[in-house]
Amino acid sequence: MGQVFVDIQVVNLVDLAIAKRGLIKASDVRSVELRGVLADTGANTLCLPRRVVERLGLHLARTVAVGTAAGPVERRLFQGALVRYEDREAESEVLEMGDDVDPLLGALPMEAMGIELDLQRRAIRKLSVEGRTTFWHA
Repeated sequence: MGQVFVDIQVVNLVDLAIAKRGLIKASDVRSVELRGVLADTGANTLCLPRRVVERLGLHLARTVAVGTAAGPVERRLFQGALVRYEDREAESEVLEMGDDVDPLLGALPMEAMGIELDLQRRAIRKLSVEGRTTFWHA
């Protein structure tokens, strides 16, 4: 099986809301463009290095225990991120990782954006957003 790498943008949702109200300029909305992010269904959420989380200015939600091959570790979980892949976007929590760890796009934001992995082709497959076969479930 292959790995799938994607280019994504992550935006601070609070900044975005404030800009939409005209309280800050659109150019002041904190965001980052990330190239070659591993799309990993083994991860639940969006995992970003500490320096990226700090640059985005996200809101700390809580500390969580995360299972790793070396056993459980404590990590900080942040709220208020919007993740974009091409024409798809979704709100996502962000798990803060060490600065030595590469970003990961986990299963929950991929599902929320209606995208899935095609490991044989090493690509992303966009699920339908229209008609009776949409990925949205009631």
